Amino acid sequence: MVSSARVVFVDLLRFAAAFQMLQGHTLAALLAPEWRRGPGFAVWTYARGLTSVAFLFAAGLSFYLATEGPALARRAADSGTRRRSRRALSLIALGYLLHLPVVALTTSDPARRAAALHEFAAVDVLQCIGVSMLLLEALRLALPAIRVRAPLSLAVALALFALAPLAATCHADGPLRPLLAYLTPRAGSLFPLSPWAGHVFAGFVCGAVVRAPGRIPIAARLAVSAALGSLAGIGCHVLGAPRVVSDHASRLAGVMIAATVLALIGERIRRVPDLVATLARHTLILYVFHVLLVYGQGVGLAAWIGPRLGLGLALLATVFVIVSSAAVAVVYDRLARARRTG
Repeated sequence: MVSSARVVFVDLLRFAAAFQMLQGHTLAALLAPEWRRGPGFAVWTYARGLTSVAFLFAAGLSFYLATEGPALARRAADSGTRRRSRRALSLIALGYLLHLPVVALTTSDPARRAAALHEFAAVDVLQCIGVSMLLLEALRLALPAIRVRAPLSLAVALALFALAPLAATCHADGPLRPLLAYLTPRAGSLFPLSPWAGHVFAGFVCGAVVRAPGRIPIAARLAVSAALGSLAGIGCHVLGAPRVVSDHASRLAGVMIAATVLALIGERIRRVPDLVATLARHTLILYVFHVLLVYGQGVGLAAWIGPRLGLGLALLATVFVIVSSAAVAVVYDRLARARRTG
């Protein structure tokens, strides 16, 4: 029961995050300013803010579930070290590829060229996940005992959150800017390791909670974890912690609450629908395709239409992005299956 619920729970989490990603980016790019106000927009903005945290959290959670377990599973995980490392490196490379400085090659304006090169050096979510996966893999090789790695990962997560205000003050100019971009948002990075990688390590710790021995249901374990996370978030606000710290603590608590709800659903269904499982497996395809469709340099919907649509047309465009992205993921999945069976 635990194994089945685990798979359903993780698939539902990935699927929910993917849906939030597709609709969030599309509406943010196309919705006219006059629609960006009121309580409804505030709720939407809060929910959208959980998307990136959910993906990072799910990455750490999935890493634990894929590498820890019975002795046979651990031996299989050992043989997958190279494969996981290659995938992590491919995420980093793809993150840079999506931000190729095309403008720098086509413009004679020094300011535009510098801006394009700075954007290329900035760290986005794919680089953050890729480096976090490499760090978790390195910890796994250096410290075989999970009883050591789980609490150490918790300490790393807390440190990455706590150091975020300091990281935000670091200078990022000069030849080391591409490396400093992994440490500070001052290099233009949207997802520097501090604090964002903290969510990956928090997901890893949550995986240890889910896999801990005992007959306690997964949803109950997550509920306790979410309660502790919520208390931590409240404590950060009450104690006057820096805004970046309290904000990320609150977001993490929100994702853990959502994960608890999804785990409750997972305990009541035997398996997710095939389409949901397919999209959950191919969130990277969804991410890459919709980024090109919505934000493609000079040709995406954001450049072609811009933030000037009313709610109805913006929702219609959102449906188009979701359906087309899902179709690409399904086609990719079928082609991949055909190659394996052929």
